[in-house]
Formats: sequence, C-alpha cells, structure tokens
Amino acid sequence: MQRPAGCLRGFARYVWIGSDLGLEGLTSEGFVEPWSQVMPWPHGLVDCLAASRERLWVGASQELVCITRDDNQQPLVERYPGIGFVKALAARATGHAAWAVTAAGELLNLSGGQPRKMALRGTRAGQSITCVGHAADNLLVAGTEQGLLVLDGRGSVVADLPGPSPTMAVAATATELWSAHGTVLRVYLAA
Repeated sequence: MQRPAGCLRGFARYVWIGSDLGLEGLTSEGFVEPWSQVMPWPHGLVDCLAASRERLWVGASQELVCITRDDNQQPLVERYPGIGFVKALAARATGHAAWAVTAAGELLNLSGGQPRKMALRGTRAGQSITCVGHAADNLLVAGTEQGLLVLDGRGSVVADLPGPSPTMAVAATATELWSAHGTVLRVYLAA
C-alpha cells in the first residue's frame, strides 16, 4: 500500500482501507483481504470511503462505486461513472443514506437510486462544498471555503458557522462537531 486514502469500519464487519492499489478489508482476526483478489478492481485509485452496515461507498479516480452483498453474501458492485472525481463521502451508519462532494464543490444525495445534486437553500453566494459528514438522524455537516454549514435532510441551512479558512474535514457525534481548517482544529459543543 503506497498512499492510504481512508480507513473506516462498517460494511460486512471489515475495517476498510483504500489506497492507490485498490481496496482492502481487514478482518477482526487481523487478516488483510485484498478485494482486488475477490473481485476485479478496475476503478482506479481510491480517494475516499464511506460505509454503513449495508453499503460501502468508494470514491475512486475513475468513478463512484457502491458495494453491497447479495443473498449469498457475494459482493455486488454498482457503478456511477458519470460523476467523475469525488472529494469526500459520508454515509449514515444504518440504511442507505449517503452523500458525496464532487470536484466542482457540489453536494450529491446518493440515496434512492441515481445520485442527485442537492439544491442548498439559505447559503451565502459562491459557497463551494469541500467535505461532508453525517451529524444526527436528519442533519448533515458540510465544510465550505468559508466555514461550515449544518443542513437538514432537504438541504436547508440550519446553521452557518464561519471558519478561519477552508474546511478540510468534518466529524460529528451526538454532542460535538469537529472541523479542521488548515492548521486549526475546532470543536463545537451542542447546547
């Protein structure tokens, strides 16, 4: 593995590792299973990952890929080649809800079939999305060039939090919101 792009726990009880060599799953026994041996991986370099219990979303250099399993626990691959480079992904821990950020700074809703662009309501003009994270049941956190947006499930802004520089990464728990802005790490606590 030359350039790890992501590491997360989720789908199929693996810890998933994406890199420039493809996709690998680390089992609870500590064994690494290269998925390129389980199924062909013609999708290019892995740039980002997101997982729920049911699905693994992979942003690769050539396309967006969703991996599920059939009734016999064999991997099924759904491809979305028209999206292009994906900067960031987020998924709800259970269910099929997932979101992607495109190279153009657009936020896509990946739930329910074909990806669709979310029309963000209540944002400042010219805000480009840089990263995304799932916060609570119906809340998303989107990093922008100017800070953070907390969004409801329809794309309406619940909170607009200015930041010191572009937001590079976000993470959320039930009571905290973490954001990275260059060399600054911020923590917001729920009231």
